[in-house]
Amino acid sequence: MLGLAQGAFNLAVPYTYTRNQFSQPIGTFQGMAFDFARAATRIETAKLLTYNTTRRKEAGSSFVKEAAMAKWWASQVAREVSGSAIE
Repeated sequence: MLGLAQGAFNLAVPYTYTRNQFSQPIGTFQGMAFDFARAATRIETAKLLTYNTTRRKEAGSSFVKEAAMAKWWASQVAREVSGSAIE
C-alpha cells in the first residue's frame, strides 16, 4: 500500500506542472500545494507506523496492534492518495 501511494504521488505531482490553467501550471496554485503537503504527510505517517512496527518486532516486543494500525492506515492513505492522483 505504501508503494502504491508513493508511486501515485510521484507520478501525479510532476504532471500538475505540465497542465496549464489561467496561463500557468496548476501545480503552482496554492490549493495544489496544500494537497501535495497533505498527501506527503499522510504517506510519511504510514511509513513511520510501518517502521515502528518493524522496530518493535526486531526488539522482540509485542507488535500485533501496531501492525494492524500500520496496515489499516497505509490502506487508507493508498486509497486517498491514489484517488487524488487520478483526479
